[in-house]
Amino acid sequence: MDVRGLVDKQEGGLAHFAKANCRIAVVQTGKIRRLLRFDQEDATAGPVVAAGDVWLRSTWGVEGFAHFSYSMDGLKFKEIGNPYRLSLGAYRGDRVGLYTLNSVMDRGYVDFSNFHYQIQ
Repeated sequence: MDVRGLVDKQEGGLAHFAKANCRIAVVQTGKIRRLLRFDQEDATAGPVVAAGDVWLRSTWGVEGFAHFSYSMDGLKFKEIGNPYRLSLGAYRGDRVGLYTLNSVMDRGYVDFSNFHYQIQ
């Protein structure tokens, strides 16, 4: 994802949502962009994002846990935070998606160039 269009108080990333929610995102505060992993009320801080492009990944299997990771070059991924327990939400299972939000103003954007979903 290209985060060069982020503005102050905006975030963009990859989320799992169901009964419980978890996401990995780049958050801009002032002129600083930082990678964060949010799991309900808890947050795990990752590195400051100096480049414009960031790759985000969620992998999960039959054990029912998702593992979030990120990359600054698209080749080497580093896991962040603890595994997230997949859950049901109402009548649906856990859903995954890309997002951006800014609860302060209608400004800023994130460009997502690829969403790859693969079952192995």
